[in-house]
Amino acid sequence: MRPPTVTQSVPNAWVGDCDGSNGVGVAELIVGVNISLGAADVDRCPSFDRDDSGGVEIAELISAVNALLGGCV
Repeated sequence: MRPPTVTQSVPNAWVGDCDGSNGVGVAELIVGVNISLGAADVDRCPSFDRDDSGGVEIAELISAVNALLGGCV
């Protein structure tokens, strides 16, 4: 029996990947922080809002930092 194949149906598969490049850059992290602080709207980078809360929380910022440092996995 083969294990199930997992596919990603959203264009931005990783938290903080605003441009769909399969990676997270410093500029994208800044956007996430601005959303978290209320200085930018979540529509600017919906991939940060992984829990559909309408904002960006610390856990989502940490996930994006991890993607920046370790690559998206």
